[in-house]
Order: sequence, then structure tokens, then C-alpha cells
Amino acid sequence: MRVTVAAELQTIRGGVEAYCRQLRLSGHGKDTDAAIDCLRRGVVAWCRGLDARGLLERVLRDKQVRFEPSDDTSFEVDISMA
Repeated sequence: MRVTVAAELQTIRGGVEAYCRQLRLSGHGKDTDAAIDCLRRGVVAWCRGLDARGLLERVLRDKQVRFEPSDDTSFEVDISMA
């Protein structure tokens, strides 16, 4: 499944925060790339948890997150900058 979310970047003490308002998740790192990678891993973990409970597609629709279902069990996360 491919999931697309928007993120905002913000400088924090010691680095950068990438925050996704749609899912209320954030990633932190020493630079922008590290913060985005951290957020991406968080989104994948969030998706896997909901998928295991059979709730993923419904919750993504409720939160108005764009997604493309697929036949495999992997998750690709595209992050656009808001």
C-alpha cells in the first residue's frame, strides 16, 4: 500500500521535527532527512498496527489520508511538505 501524508518541518533544540497533522505523528532528527525518515518509520508502524486489526483503510479514509491499496503487505510512505 502507498500512503501519502503532508508534513511540516520545524527547528527544535538539537535538530529538526517533521510533524504530520493528519495522523498526529512526528519524527525527530539532527537534520531534515533524519526527521523525515523517522516520521516515515512512525507512519509505517502506525499503518501496520491498524492493518493487523483490520482498521487501516477505514481510519485512513476518516483522516482523509490519500492511499493506494495493493496486493502485497508492504507499506510505502510518501511525505509531501506542507
